[in-house]
Amino acid sequence: MKKIFGILLILFFAFPVCCAYSAWPINDGSEEDEDCAVITDWTDGDAVAGTAESTQKTYDGCSYFGFNTFASASGNDYARRYKDVGSIESLGDTFSVSIKLYHVNIGSRNDSFFIQVERSDMVFFAYFQSDGLKLSDSEGSYTEVGTNIVVEDSWQTWTFIVDVSNGVANATCDVYLGTVKQGDDIDCSYTGNNTDGKVSLWQMGIDHDDQLSFVDWLLIGDSGASPEWEHTFIGVGAANIDSAIGVSLSDIENVIGVD
Repeated sequence: MKKIFGILLILFFAFPVCCAYSAWPINDGSEEDEDCAVITDWTDGDAVAGTAESTQKTYDGCSYFGFNTFASASGNDYARRYKDVGSIESLGDTFSVSIKLYHVNIGSRNDSFFIQVERSDMVFFAYFQSDGLKLSDSEGSYTEVGTNIVVEDSWQTWTFIVDVSNGVANATCDVYLGTVKQGDDIDCSYTGNNTDGKVSLWQMGIDHDDQLSFVDWLLIGDSGASPEWEHTFIGVGAANIDSAIGVSLSDIENVIGVD
């Protein structure tokens, strides 16, 4: 047991946790496995009228996407990136979205950070606001998950498991913060004609200046699987672990019972 604990301590301190999948995303990243190292893979959709921008950021050896509205609050000020990640519908009746976020400054609805994931027949919206996490079921209609569970100045890892098995008009979502379930069967049935596989990341700045958020990584895929164990835990491959600590990953797995 002491040997196992020592190995885990080495793993924890040897690699920067900011780049890690530090919680266990319930998601295999089969449609999108984004480590936020190259933002140019995403189309720049920043508002033309304002000074908001989405840019690549690097700090302490880790890469992020940064979304900053700067001092230009107006009716159409936002920082945005979007991408076609494939087909969400190909994932079947359930799909999962996992994302790691850090908010320096966010407000309520008009100054929120939000993610938009589209099927051809529905859109999944999750709004991260100063007054809580909210999912949308129709235009102007939202359900808060828990009570004020979104925080500033701290990394938070979120997983959303969307179930459309009863039809998109009855779509629901289970919500996790880290590994702890925060909401069960939350209505997220925002229907309409959309573009299957289009994903957008937004930071709004309509009411106030200098709204700022960072994305560390994003996974979109099946809800019943996770990325490989070593990738999920510290974000590096098995060969890197073997080289760093002189113990093979398979030995660790055999001892502590994971594979």
